[in-house]
Amino acid sequence: MNNDNKPWITEDAFISPWTYQARQDMNLPEKVTIYDVTLRDGEQYAGLVFRKEDKVRIAKALDALGVERLEGGMPVSSNEDFEALKEIVKSVKANVVSFCRGMTGDVDMALEAGVWGVIVEVPSNERLIKVGYRWEQKDVIEKAVTTCNYAKKHGLHTTFFLIDSSGSEPEWLRPIVQETVSQADIDSIAAVDTFGRLNPAGTRLFVQRMKEWVGDIPVEIHVHNDFGLAVANSLAAVEAGAEVVHTNILGIGERSGGAATEEIAIGLKYLYGLDPRLNLEKLVETANIFKEISGIPFPGHKPVVGDNSFAYEAGIPAMFSDRLFKDNFPLGVMPIMPEVVGNEFKIAIGKKSGQYNIQWHLEKTGRSATEDQLRDIVDRVKEEALKKRRALTDEEVDKIVDEICK
Repeated sequence: MNNDNKPWITEDAFISPWTYQARQDMNLPEKVTIYDVTLRDGEQYAGLVFRKEDKVRIAKALDALGVERLEGGMPVSSNEDFEALKEIVKSVKANVVSFCRGMTGDVDMALEAGVWGVIVEVPSNERLIKVGYRWEQKDVIEKAVTTCNYAKKHGLHTTFFLIDSSGSEPEWLRPIVQETVSQADIDSIAAVDTFGRLNPAGTRLFVQRMKEWVGDIPVEIHVHNDFGLAVANSLAAVEAGAEVVHTNILGIGERSGGAATEEIAIGLKYLYGLDPRLNLEKLVETANIFKEISGIPFPGHKPVVGDNSFAYEAGIPAMFSDRLFKDNFPLGVMPIMPEVVGNEFKIAIGKKSGQYNIQWHLEKTGRSATEDQLRDIVDRVKEEALKKRRALTDEEVDKIVDEICK
């Protein structure tokens, strides 16, 4: 297949020509930074507990993945979190950030831990401010300005983080943003969808307005996944000019989680042509390290890192997979090559399989069968898969093949 005039097809990926054409009309940022918040936001998954050694191991895995900026935790949460943060700073090359409330005491703890930067969080939704925190709007601005300036005065990269800003009416949010930006020395501002209220169109508008209000200050996006749109919303924010995306490995986090690091990474690279600057081939390895430490499994169909995310079992997909692989065009049956992310393509054998599934297995194992034997093998495979209520293992298939082809 000649792909010379089809730039949406590369060695690694085959995206839609519609996707490729659409991005030509976008005013995308030149660079997008993935900021992984697994060690703080991810640990807020109900019931999840990381010990110090767990956090350090995950931080090292994220560092090996190539994450440039990672959130090491909230040191005021516990002494163990504080000690873990100090150890993480010593153990990784990445820029380590501490999550702080709008209080200079939190910044002092971050400084003692030796971090590169801080997130300074304050509420921005009127009801949350007045009822949840029992503050007034002026209190929010005062705390934000004081804490951000204190952090910058002490040499920390400072991000102003607006809790539930997606739920705030624009006329209420705008003075908080503009007055803080005019009075505080900050490096970036985070547009935050704390309670998962956004859709992609709303996210684009949200980020566009925020950028209009703050001028040249970079905008970061932090979203939650209550409607299953965290990745879509984060990428929509990038379309609107967001330069930093907050992510979690596997999307783990409180309630329904956040934007999955692995999905954002490949989305940026292949759907938008932006370099996530990660070692993508380590994505599966990193996800499995997190699964081992957290004890939280992820389903086989989990995009990018799931065991079955590049797998077929049904006979018809197995047929065209076999033909396209033999035609040296495996991307005809998937959007990216699985090796790019450390995964692999599979043809499973079970109830839905046909002769092409069996032929694929036979060729892989250096065996052969006649047409009659193939039909018998397929019948036996379906029978066994129905009994076991699952696909068969290679060993189980081999046993059936040996019995029929002896």
